[in-house]
Amino acid sequence: MKPKILPFLYILLGFLFAAVIQMLTYCNRDDDFLRNSISADELRVKIDEKAMNQAIDQYRTAFTNADRKSLSSFTIDDSYQYSGVGLAAYTDEELAEIGSAMRKAKLNIATANFAEFTYSIGKADFTFTMGLDDDGIWKLLRY
Repeated sequence: MKPKILPFLYILLGFLFAAVIQMLTYCNRDDDFLRNSISADELRVKIDEKAMNQAIDQYRTAFTNADRKSLSSFTIDDSYQYSGVGLAAYTDEELAEIGSAMRKAKLNIATANFAEFTYSIGKADFTFTMGLDDDGIWKLLRY
């Protein structure tokens, strides 16, 4: 009968050992330190909404006019090279439709150097993201 009880005893001892190690290594002071180490003011970032809105107005105009040269200059470091999608995938009418839909775009999330907006075409929702380039200009990452 001993061989049947021995595995259960090892499992019970393993759980007890893990519980003791967890209790010995838990430190309540560390949690308080982490919770209080970052103030709410430090979490707030300053977003240059004026520059962001000016960039969006330029995008809207370029999309509405299907100005492919301007649109390619607005993208960040050939971001579409990596996904294999480019302006050639869109017709002029589709670009104009994207531009008119961008007029009603809503901000989803923004940080000091990244922003994501949602816009609708028909019943479908799409997003475009922009990032702050090294030269301090907002450029398109994805649309």
